Amino acid sequence: LGQTLYYSVSPKVILALLEFQAEPIGKDTIRAKAKVSWKERTISIEGEGNGPISAFVHALAARGWATFTLRDYRAHALSSGEESSAAAYVSIQTPKGSTVWGCGVDPNIELAGLHALVSAVNRSLS
Repeated sequence: LGQTLYYSVSPKVILALLEFQAEPIGKDTIRAKAKVSWKERTISIEGEGNGPISAFVHALAARGWATFTLRDYRAHALSSGEESSAAAYVSIQTPKGSTVWGCGVDPNIELAGLHALVSAVNRSLS
């Protein structure tokens, strides 16, 4: 399932994305179901939002794990052509006001964004 890039000074891997599925449930709503590893325990989570990242954040929040505010999201292709992987960058703000960035790479641009979010969460908790 793609790559979450764990940069910085070896952040602890507290959250890992193992599986992810998203389906539309209305005009502007996505339901996400994910299997994650949280502190080395495999857990299924579910949430809804206006897109995959929003739904994943709501799934984390339902468990009390989203103690941050999503501030920025950007993504781009790493090369030309339909087989290119995407790199995504996510910025979150912690409750103490710190800004933390994460990066993710995946052939699927939506999953790249999720991996970037996971990277940022891990960096914020390290």
